[in-house]
Amino acid sequence: MSNKEVSKLYSWPVIVISIIFFLPLGIYLIYTKKKADKGDELKTTNKILEYTSYSCFLLSLGSVIVLIEEGFSGSNLAMMIYFLIIGIGLFMYSKRLQNNAVIYIKYIAIIIKGKIRSLNEIANEMSRPIDVVKKDLNDMIKNNYIEGAYVSDVTNSIVFFSEINYDEDEDENEEQVKLVVCNCCGAKNKVVSSYADCEYCDSPL
Repeated sequence: MSNKEVSKLYSWPVIVISIIFFLPLGIYLIYTKKKADKGDELKTTNKILEYTSYSCFLLSLGSVIVLIEEGFSGSNLAMMIYFLIIGIGLFMYSKRLQNNAVIYIKYIAIIIKGKIRSLNEIANEMSRPIDVVKKDLNDMIKNNYIEGAYVSDVTNSIVFFSEINYDEDEDENEEQVKLVVCNCCGAKNKVVSSYADCEYCDSPL
């Protein structure tokens, strides 16, 4: 499948139609698109999901009107409940993504634009506990919001592979970056600890 065909698959008309007529596919497309979106794109995703939830509420209301005018019908009742549940689910999910988007954009501004690497400094800028900051950054790295980096417990900072000077002699207390091939999918991973998961298939390395 070409990149153009893939982009069409994740277009919003396809996603909205999938949500209405085949919910499992719609959920999968939303989840995949959310992982690919960054910054302002993530905000756009939130808004479209919110508006789609409103559309589902309207469709549910339309089913109620049909029930009133035509009398009780099992199919109309099922449709009303179906769109109501989808609407509520999408609305709650969009609000959750909206909160995450605000937080993630602030992290990116601090780390990428502000070039701050110390977890303590990042925690101070974010006004969040350092344990929460570590979890947030690991989630962002796992979902590719921050690429080519890892959170170091040794230096208590976020480290970018592009900023590591491999030519310098390393102390025995410093972390060793190793290239490990995943036995499951064959992908090459840069790891810095004795235990890690594959970045591509999540299998233990």
